[in-house]
Amino acid sequence: MNALTKIKGLLWGVRLVYVITLIWVIADLWRLNSNTRISGTLFFLIGFPAVYLENQREKLEPAYGDTLGCVLWRFLLFPWFWVM
Repeated sequence: MNALTKIKGLLWGVRLVYVITLIWVIADLWRLNSNTRISGTLFFLIGFPAVYLENQREKLEPAYGDTLGCVLWRFLLFPWFWVM
């Protein structure tokens, strides 16, 4: 397996976990009115590999930066940057 294939596989796994934790944080804040320590911490920690893997994929596949998928995932990473 080459590096791009490994990055793509890892990226999809991290994206899935990122979206799940984002939904969990939103549910904790607006629906459950509970403490967001666990969900917020996981969301914060998952964002680091998500941003790193997005940047690595863009380095290995320069055309990826111009695709709709890249724009969509960068938009979904915006709440993480807002927390930072």
